[in-house]
Amino acid sequence: MVTENLQKEILRLKEEDKIKLVKLILESLDKTDIEIQNVWVKESENRYDAYKEGKAKLASYEEVMKRLER
Repeated sequence: MVTENLQKEILRLKEEDKIKLVKLILESLDKTDIEIQNVWVKESENRYDAYKEGKAKLASYEEVMKRLER
């Protein structure tokens, strides 16, 4: 939890320093989770293999959009 003192201190910062702080915070949140990344890589490989083998049910953009309109 952000303390009241920290909030006041942040609000007193110059604009450029606030921007640097926000960038730092966002970068700290934008970490890649290797486990999740590995799961997605495996899923994409499985989907591509199914496509190559003719096992994937494919739909055109137009078909997908028609389904979404319902």
